[in-house]
Amino acid sequence: MNLRAYISVLCGMAAVGLLGGCVNFAELPPGSVKAVVSPVVERREDVIPLPEPEPPPSQDYVIGINDSVTVSTIGGDATGGSRVDGNGNIQLPILGLVKADGCTTSQLSRNIGELLKLKKLYAEPWVVVQVVTYQSQPLYLINEGGGSSTTYMDRPLTLLEGVAKVGISAGSGNIKRAQLLRDKRLVPVDIHALVAKGDIRQNIWLKAGDTIFIPDKRTMQIIAFGAANGTFPTNNDGTLPLDRLMAQLNPNFVHSDLTRVRIIRSLSTTSGELIVVDFEKSMRGEALPFMLQDGDLVYIPRSKFTTWNDAFTEVTPALGAISTVLQPYVTLKYLFKN
Repeated sequence: MNLRAYISVLCGMAAVGLLGGCVNFAELPPGSVKAVVSPVVERREDVIPLPEPEPPPSQDYVIGINDSVTVSTIGGDATGGSRVDGNGNIQLPILGLVKADGCTTSQLSRNIGELLKLKKLYAEPWVVVQVVTYQSQPLYLINEGGGSSTTYMDRPLTLLEGVAKVGISAGSGNIKRAQLLRDKRLVPVDIHALVAKGDIRQNIWLKAGDTIFIPDKRTMQIIAFGAANGTFPTNNDGTLPLDRLMAQLNPNFVHSDLTRVRIIRSLSTTSGELIVVDFEKSMRGEALPFMLQDGDLVYIPRSKFTTWNDAFTEVTPALGAISTVLQPYVTLKYLFKN
């Protein structure tokens, strides 16, 4: 640590001590040697379960609105091409409107054949249906800077196939925080573990309308709750000493339990850590400074009787307004838990 950074840390620690007025410092006799340990008194990992495995879907493509198909028959009387309209129909010569939405190509071929027999045009009609343009099952890619693109599934796709189709690689944006959204909710899968580590457990089946969101590669923020509130940028390396954050908060620490500062930390999209830090021990010089990381939620207990449940109860309602800066694990765990 250089001199300027060291002085900054000392000033921050002194400021917190003056604000709190609850930490007692005792001078050690000259020549004393005292062990300095970690300020962490509790640390446990929390993992969000993966979705239940789904059976592989049928590989037959299901025709939908906005797809375009061609129909060929013996003799050519019903031959034609048509886009599936908003009502799910295609327009064919001599047959007129025919329902196509929700059918596979083989089902639609059979349906058209039955219609031809009903009109007594063919005794045993031969019909071939092909999809020429796939535009009914979109897959969206959005990045935090506002860029977006749309591709369309031409068959059932796994997440890995979808990631390749939209053009995501291990170097795309901040893939460690990549998210899969379905019906306006996050799906508990870790795209980074799938793409960068080959964790095939994450390779779920995609559904039409799924959105892959890739945050920018930028430093996130640290958010404080409880006895004091605030949002703070990290250093360039994505860290911030806890004492520096506490010095900036300027809260009333008189009744707070600074021996039980709680930190919710994301490790990945679907896993995190629940950490309890004895901040007073660091202030007394008995423990090393605790380094926060980008995306950490820091809960400062309002009293000496605060529990994790109290912290969760208070933190959860406040997260909705700042959900865009939260790590996916935090959003899944505390906003989408129901």
